[in-house]
Amino acid sequence: MSKGTPVLTTNVRGVNEVISHNLNGFIAEDYDSIADTILEAIQRSDLDQISNMAIEQVKDKFDILNSSKDLIKFWKEISS
Repeated sequence: MSKGTPVLTTNVRGVNEVISHNLNGFIAEDYDSIADTILEAIQRSDLDQISNMAIEQVKDKFDILNSSKDLIKFWKEISS
């Protein structure tokens, strides 16, 4: 995602925390629907926009400064 490659994954626990279907990647409901999801992705005209959203998601969610702030906030919450 950091290089602008939208992720294709199945709908497993936790994936919705990182991937938003048709916004920054693609989520297939199960393994049987992966091929259909790939074809849907290939036919989209806004792949550049999805690629840019993937990059922004990584920058926002996994940036070291943002991650550090979130971790400090978490530790403050559980220690009070």
